[in-house]
Amino acid sequence: SHLGPVGTHVGRNPMRDGRHPEYWVTVRHFPAAPDGYAYYGDGLLPAFDARPTWNLATPHTIVLDTPQAADCTASCHGKRALFVGPADLKDYEVTANAAVVVETAPGP
Repeated sequence: SHLGPVGTHVGRNPMRDGRHPEYWVTVRHFPAAPDGYAYYGDGLLPAFDARPTWNLATPHTIVLDTPQAADCTASCHGKRALFVGPADLKDYEVTANAAVVVETAPGP
């Protein structure tokens, strides 16, 4: 269910601007939990949900002229598992990753 060996997916570009106009980008999950530093003390990550755990996996672009993308429908379009969806998030990741999540994968 992952795109590539490092656990990447396709997601919406959370930082679209003049330098990064792409709508679809490759994103990588950087697992983190709100209690990740509990061993060291209480309340050390008070704004945990302010930063996404799915981030741009750069440098990378989605190139159309590759064997993997020879057939858009067979490669990506309509393949829900390739896109970051609500099921890919833990409850505590939902708020911070709202800009990346693909509610409905693009069809053919």
